[in-house]
Amino acid sequence: MQSRTVVADASFYLCFLEDIRRPDVLIFVNPSFDFMITPIVFDEVSVCSNYGSIKGKFTLIQAASQYNMTEILRPFFAENQVKKGESEVIALAFFIFDQGDLKNFILDDEPARKFVLNNLPILKNSMTGTVGFIALCACEYSLMTKEYSLQVLKEIERSPFRIESHILSNIIDKISNYC
Repeated sequence: MQSRTVVADASFYLCFLEDIRRPDVLIFVNPSFDFMITPIVFDEVSVCSNYGSIKGKFTLIQAASQYNMTEILRPFFAENQVKKGESEVIALAFFIFDQGDLKNFILDDEPARKFVLNNLPILKNSMTGTVGFIALCACEYSLMTKEYSLQVLKEIERSPFRIESHILSNIIDKISNYC
């Protein structure tokens, strides 16, 4: 069975809903994946002003809220990271990976990414960032055309979404030259 589950942090959803105001990107890729969301991330995403534009058009599978996934990783994260949901997202990604159904694990926060690389390296090959996921959708999964993905990345470049310019540049070059 081909894995389909994507676990993403809040910045992934907020990039499309708030930063570039392109909920259509989420709706467009939704049928190809099962997006699983943690309670903390859902709470943050569901109150954003553009959440209504995907409600009913974008399926989010909510992780069971009766389990406090954060507790197992709490000692390794600062309180603000726990509140933002990174530890919860990492724990869910590990659980889904262990079940054999993790397609992608989208994590943009650099300290959280370093934690994964240093402590859970088995998640390394599944982990990407928001713009990396766009590149995967264009180059590997053939879900987006080169033009569409480059347009989205240019909008991200002009938006408040926080990403280092060299990372964005590398992704744009990859899509431009290799897709």
